[in-house]
This record gives sequence, C-alpha cells and structure tokens, in this order.
Amino acid sequence: MEIASLTPAMEELERMLRWAARPTGIPAEHRIVPTIQTGGRKRACGWFLREGWSTREGDLCHEINFVAEQLYSPVEEIVGTAVHEIAHLWAHSLDLRDCSASGRHNKVFKQHAEALGLACAKPTDHRGFAYTSTSPELLARIKEELQPDVAKFALFRLGQGSRKAPTKMFKWMCGCTTVRCAINLNATCGRCGKGFAVVV
Repeated sequence: MEIASLTPAMEELERMLRWAARPTGIPAEHRIVPTIQTGGRKRACGWFLREGWSTREGDLCHEINFVAEQLYSPVEEIVGTAVHEIAHLWAHSLDLRDCSASGRHNKVFKQHAEALGLACAKPTDHRGFAYTSTSPELLARIKEELQPDVAKFALFRLGQGSRKAPTKMFKWMCGCTTVRCAINLNATCGRCGKGFAVVV
C-alpha cells in the first residue's frame, strides 16, 4: 500500500495564507486552521468559518477551507482563494460585518478584498461581491514575491458526477446553432435552412 499525501498541499496552503495576511496586521490571537474539504453542492472555492475549531485547552480557532475539488485550478487562483478568505478574517478581526447571514458579501468585504489586491465583480445575484479574481497587480506580486509551487498540488478530489460513463450524445451544428442529440440527426434548421452535421 502507498499513501498519497496531502501534506505538500497543506504546507503550500499555509505558506499562501501567511503571505496573504502580511499586509493586514491581523492580531496573533486570531489563529486559523487551514483545511481541505469537499465543496459538496456549494459553488465556493473556499470559506472562512469563525471559531470553528478548539484546542483541548479551550482556545478557539477559525477555519479557512480550500475546496478539495478546486485544487486542480491554476495555482494563482488557489492563491486568490487564500487572499479572499484572509479578507474575511481581516474584517472579522476588526469586528466588522462583511457578510449577511445568507452569505451576501457587502461593501465592507469589497473594501478589504480590494485592499489586498482582489478585483470584485459587480453584484449580479444574492452573493453580492463574493465573485473575486486576482488583479494584474496582485498576479505580479504572486509571481515575484510568493512564487507558488504548483507541483505541491499533485492531488485534487474528483467532483460529483466525474465518474459517470462517457456520454453517447453527439454535437450537431447547422449554420446558426448547435444541438446535442444521441441519434442521427437527419434534419434541416428551420431558421437558417442548412442541414445539421455532426461535429467531430
């Protein structure tokens, strides 16, 4: 038997979190426990959980989770997740509310995320400013200062449905649209008048 270890990934995630927190001045009493857990049905790449862990002596620690199915992502995006969750920790350390109970990321979150180099997309749904990406400036800092090691992320969890049998559907195109069909599509498009051909 061989053990495929997540230790290299955990070590690199811890290094990313320390680096992401450097500009914040978060007090030392805010201890975090990095974890790797499945995202399940959540669409998140990670999350911050206040006081989700405890030592045997009763000292509470926060959790920053990285979704196991997202560890295949480009390494800069994994760093972006670390920065996103550190923005939550930073706001919490200042006793600022940056999310509603439903998970809507508000302007407090946006302010702290942008201060750390993230770009926040305009709100389009109930999650508010939750959709973040690494700005060009942050990407440059990641490459120059952090230099993340993608080789540490040799493992990632397969997502739900990833073990399904290959589809028997074929992609068919006419002049204006694409459809999927499991049978021979001997038809003409009613819009453009062209016949459908299978895309190989």
